[in-house]
Amino acid sequence: MLHKFAFAQPTKGVVVSTPVASSRVLKVVATFLCLVLSLSFAPVAEAKRQEQQPSDGHATRLVPPEEDQVPVPDSVAIPIRQTQNAFALAKKEIKAHRYGKAAGALQLVRDKGIKAHVAGIAQIGLPPSDPEEDVPPGPVSVIAVLELDHQIGVGAVAMFRGMRNSRVVAALRSALRNIHTKRDQMIEEVVVLDPEGDGADYVDDMTDMVVTFKSEVKSILAALDQYALSRAGRRGLKRALIRVRATQAKMKKAFGGGD
Repeated sequence: MLHKFAFAQPTKGVVVSTPVASSRVLKVVATFLCLVLSLSFAPVAEAKRQEQQPSDGHATRLVPPEEDQVPVPDSVAIPIRQTQNAFALAKKEIKAHRYGKAAGALQLVRDKGIKAHVAGIAQIGLPPSDPEEDVPPGPVSVIAVLELDHQIGVGAVAMFRGMRNSRVVAALRSALRNIHTKRDQMIEEVVVLDPEGDGADYVDDMTDMVVTFKSEVKSILAALDQYALSRAGRRGLKRALIRVRATQAKMKKAFGGGD
């Protein structure tokens, strides 16, 4: 856009200091261009910053809902997002070898994960929040929490690899144990529903979730076979395997699928 900065030709009798004037003009142009570029990139930087911030829950949606699906209620979506953020932080701290901070983040994964389960269970059996809708909030809430469980269940197993720090290993074991335990409680709340009544809304999605347990079992078996594990880490993964297999059998019995 340099053509916009044309200079008038000097008239007779006017003295122009060309080198100095040119230098000053170039400085003005450079300053202007820097200002334009900074204003152009500011929204992008702000958007990236916002993406990294925990959700405040005012418009939280884990996945864009389908036409016949209600969004995940904020009471469920917020602790899910907080759990995911804490888990991402734990991975970052482990990679940086800041094991004290990693253990603290994993404690937060456990605590926020428990809140997500409690909130998800609270949605089971509730009527639709919108009188014009016939889809209750329970199914989408339960599936969202179960997907969180699967994410943590597989991701935490990978974090045992080569981990010798006792605080991190203990925190990983605690996070897995609490998630597995709370998951069983949630599944039990769904299983006892009348399959011809309230339970009918859950069957299809729960059947689709059965296959996730196969990948969890596979990831634990691979870790036990291939990873360099501490004694406590190996013991924790063996117990996790027992829990996951038991839940897998319960899910198959109740909903089939998984093949």
